Amino acid sequence: MSENTGSDLSRVTVLLPDLHAASGLSRELKEASGHPFLLLPGMHTFDSLANPDEFLPSSLAATRVHLALKERKWFREEDLWRISRELVALFEEMTRWKVRLPEDLADFYSELERAYKAKAGDAMMFEAHLVHELWHVMESEGPGRIAASRMELSRIARNAPGPLYVLAPDPLNPAETEFLESWSDRVMVLHECHPPFLESVWPEGEAPDLKTRAESAPPFEANFSLFGANGLEEAAERAEIAVRGWLEEGRKSIAIVAFDRLAARRVRALLERSGILVEDETGWTLSTASASTAVMRLVDCVASGFYHADLLDFLKSPFAFRDREEGFREAAVHFIEQVVRRRGIVSGLDRCLAHCGDSEQASEAIVALKEVESALKGGKRRLSEWLDALFASLDRLGMKDALQSDVAGEALLEKLEDLRLELLPEEGKFGFSSWRRWLDLELEESTFRDSGIRSPVSFTHLFATRLRRFEAALLLGCDADHLPAEENQGIFFNQSVRAELGLPLKNPLRQIGDLKGLLCRCDEVLGIWQQTRAGEPNLLSPFLEQLNAFHLHACGSDLIDRDFAAKIPELRLENPRFAGMEGTNRPSPAILEELIPKSITASGYGSLLSCPYQYHAERILGLAAMEDVETEIGKADYGSLVHEALQVFHGRYREVSRLADPEGKLSEISAAVFRDAVESDFLARAWLFRWKAMIPEYISWQVGREREGWRIVSMEMKGTHLLHPDGKELRLEGRIDRVERSAEGCSILDYKVKSPDALRKMLADPGEEVQLPAYALLLGEPVLEAAFLSLDGKVAKVSSENLLPDENAQRLSSIFAMMRQGAGLPAQGIEEVCAHCEIRGLCRKDFWK
Repeated sequence: MSENTGSDLSRVTVLLPDLHAASGLSRELKEASGHPFLLLPGMHTFDSLANPDEFLPSSLAATRVHLALKERKWFREEDLWRISRELVALFEEMTRWKVRLPEDLADFYSELERAYKAKAGDAMMFEAHLVHELWHVMESEGPGRIAASRMELSRIARNAPGPLYVLAPDPLNPAETEFLESWSDRVMVLHECHPPFLESVWPEGEAPDLKTRAESAPPFEANFSLFGANGLEEAAERAEIAVRGWLEEGRKSIAIVAFDRLAARRVRALLERSGILVEDETGWTLSTASASTAVMRLVDCVASGFYHADLLDFLKSPFAFRDREEGFREAAVHFIEQVVRRRGIVSGLDRCLAHCGDSEQASEAIVALKEVESALKGGKRRLSEWLDALFASLDRLGMKDALQSDVAGEALLEKLEDLRLELLPEEGKFGFSSWRRWLDLELEESTFRDSGIRSPVSFTHLFATRLRRFEAALLLGCDADHLPAEENQGIFFNQSVRAELGLPLKNPLRQIGDLKGLLCRCDEVLGIWQQTRAGEPNLLSPFLEQLNAFHLHACGSDLIDRDFAAKIPELRLENPRFAGMEGTNRPSPAILEELIPKSITASGYGSLLSCPYQYHAERILGLAAMEDVETEIGKADYGSLVHEALQVFHGRYREVSRLADPEGKLSEISAAVFRDAVESDFLARAWLFRWKAMIPEYISWQVGREREGWRIVSMEMKGTHLLHPDGKELRLEGRIDRVERSAEGCSILDYKVKSPDALRKMLADPGEEVQLPAYALLLGEPVLEAAFLSLDGKVAKVSSENLLPDENAQRLSSIFAMMRQGAGLPAQGIEEVCAHCEIRGLCRKDFWK
């Protein structure tokens, strides 16, 4: 090669297995040329070289297959999009490998019988009919991308600009073979050579057994080691330590081949905590990005009639209402959440809007969502029209600009716009549910990459390491479940049929060639897998198990590092925020004078005694968790409904024994009280049936109570009792379920849906259960009897033997007096209380010294 031609390779075309190899090849060519400047060859893959301008997009082809399947009514509506996409992928593969189906269906049956080695049954005939008919339907639609690429390759080959080099190709398909044969200039196909040791580990074709091969293997200096971690966290820490160590050694190119994406996310988090950014070549599924989640949550809201969980999730997305003034979304979502939870609004915007009049932001947000609901729901439209409506909805909710400013959001909008343009020619119309399933699949099968990060450390996949040199590589998650990676077998055509038709067999052993290439082109390779996962043994990849066994027989030692786990604690990079934290003290905060409550309820008094810190957090600081919106009736809801039914019943009829049909009247009232619950939750019928079964026993108990001389004088009686700790006024407040009188005195009853045994246990220790003593103080007169009335399967009265109202008043006054004097409110740490405490994470009980 002369000096003039040595610096100009622009007429040369190089075909690579993957474009990631182009930058490394460029550097090596420049170094080999010896010239300060070099005009590089054109570097392509077969797909990037053949880049046709006009073809039938896969999205449009899948839509037309979907319409054809729907017309034939062969599958459920819910399955049509997935089946149509798989059929299009199958047809593209058949086109790539120049597979043509017979014109006559009977001939196709015969081919399948030969492949399956069985007579055609109903299932086989249906598969043949489906594929044969739709194949010919799609042929009439015009060439897809693969067919157009074949024609483009043929055109390029006829006008070959210069020499062609094909590096480390996969098995060539017929179109690619024809392309090379048609290239008018010099063609050279180069295959990668691997060291003899690695060829002995994984020989091609017939070979002696592993032990025999190992005994005759050439010398080899291992650059590979394995680490079996006990669980995900140890695997991630070992990976982070390895990468950090390589960087400290000055290595400039480090590959993390991520077989396990869950482990990859954890490793990425640890690396970023250490200040190490990672370039991600594999990309992320678009559906997992927060931008896509926000868009799909909006679609879910419309589909579910704005179910409360979907609505609140959407409103809390940072992409919603970004065009409004600062604080708009926060104010709106806070108010709407309060309304939804307090009013128990399961779904629907109208009820929300009716209660949002006190908040301008909440009302505006709900009105905007109602407009979006009208725009997106109902009728049938073309897919491109659905996307137009979605774009308009994103504009109305102030999301489009916010998405545009996000890396994943920008990729999402570009993807949706590309799809809209591709689908403009399609006139077929789809309902909302079908469009939603289509959109969900499109986002599931699309990926995006954050191209704004440049780093010496990159996540990649095994195929993308072809022809690339790395100073170090990490195989992350190289267990039997992830390596070899399982190839999607699809619904149609097993391996025998693929072979009969001339399609390539799905063979995971092809990944061995990529593994050999990576091992011979890296200075150091570390494989990490979880040898235990969820407490169960997890096997190493069979490829690496074979390499390990071969090395053991050839060199007398295996490749597994069993000592490094003990070094992890000393090599771990501690987060400075948590450095030196060995535990926390039990909290016991004192309360500022102005924050000390001037009133307390009976339930608040119980919380104060159970755990003063819990009372401080929930009642004084207002940190109690908001109530969940109940979508299914539970025992607590059942108790509230029974309580309401008895309140209405006894409010109308103070003396049951005078009624002609008390059971019928209570049953009628109960049905009315349960009506809303029954309409919204089918299980409420069972709870109503359970209560109605108890009504005869309850009426009998009530009649007996009246015969003993007791008469109901008040239901749901509000009461207040004044205390004066340290001369300051404190109001004890509450509401008594039921007050009765007889000639002997007063009785207090509190309805419960707990069993009598549970209630007796509550009252076993005098002074522990404070509800009934508090009610006695609220009544303000001597109490002859205070009891719980159990309505759990049977009616039973459980009385308090030691009421101690005066003692409770003195104790409550003393506690508030101590509070005013600066005494702390300690966290008790009683497990019976902590087990159900909503602020356990705030007191940090699990981290006390």
